Amino acid sequence: HMSHRKKVFIIGGGNMATAIIGGLDKSNWEVVCCDTNQGKCQQLEANFSCKTVTNVDDPHIETTDILVFAVKPQSVDEVLTSLSGKNLSNKTIVSVMAGVPLRKLESSLTGQSIQYARTMPNTPLLVGCGVTGVFSLSQEAFETVKSMLDPISYSIFQVEKEEDLDKVVAVSGSGPAYAFAFIEALTNAAKKIGLDEKLAGKMAIGTVLGAAKLAASSEVSVTQLRKNVTSKGGTTEQGLLQLENHQLSGAIQACVEAAWKRATELSKI
Repeated sequence: HMSHRKKVFIIGGGNMATAIIGGLDKSNWEVVCCDTNQGKCQQLEANFSCKTVTNVDDPHIETTDILVFAVKPQSVDEVLTSLSGKNLSNKTIVSVMAGVPLRKLESSLTGQSIQYARTMPNTPLLVGCGVTGVFSLSQEAFETVKSMLDPISYSIFQVEKEEDLDKVVAVSGSGPAYAFAFIEALTNAAKKIGLDEKLAGKMAIGTVLGAAKLAASSEVSVTQLRKNVTSKGGTTEQGLLQLENHQLSGAIQACVEAAWKRATELSKI
C-alpha cells in the first residue's frame, strides 16, 4: 500500500537533482526523474531505484504533487514550451535553477492555485546535510519544500526577497567547493612535508569533518573554539599567523563577493 507516498516529478538529472533523488526517503516519496540523456536515466535508476522518463511531456506530470525544475537555466525555455497548455492546477512548482526568476515560470505555466517556490540547496543534500535557502510566494509552498528537503538538510531557511537567493548561492550553494579547495590545500601541504599521499587526504578530510561536527554541536562560538585550540606560543598560533599573513579571510571575502556578483549577473540574463 503505497498511496500515502507523495509524488515528485523532477525535470533534469544533474548534480542537484541527483542529490535530491538520492537523499529523499523512498518510503515517503515516489520519485520520477526526466532527463533527455538515456545514460543519465539508467544511472539514476541503478543508483536510486527511481523511475525515469526521457520526455518531459509525460503522463506522470498530470498526477504529480510536486514538479521540480532542475535543468540548466539555458534549457528552461525548451521545457516551458513542452509544458505549455498542460493543466498544473493545485501542484507545487519548485525551482532549483540558479538565476531563473520565479516570474518566468509563473508567466509560462497554466493552472489554478499553483504554489511556487524557488530553492537553493547544495549537493551535501546527498548525505543528508544540505544547506537550503528557500524563497516562496506562499507559506504553503515553503512548507511543501520543507517537507521534502528538511529531512536531508542540516539547515533549511526562508529568505525574504528572491534576490537574496543570489547571496545564498555565493555562500552555501557554491560553498562546498570552497571547502573542497581548503581540503585540497591541506592535503597538498601534508604531502609537501613528507606525509603519505593517501594518509594526507584522510587526515585533511577527517580534520575538516571533525571541526565542522564540533562547531555544529558546540555551545560556544566558532571563534571561541579556534581560540581554545590556539595556546600561547604553540604550533597552532604559528600556523594561524601564516593564514593571517596570506590573508585567508580576505581571500574568502573576495571569493564570496565574486560568486555573488556572478549570480546577480546570471539572474539578469
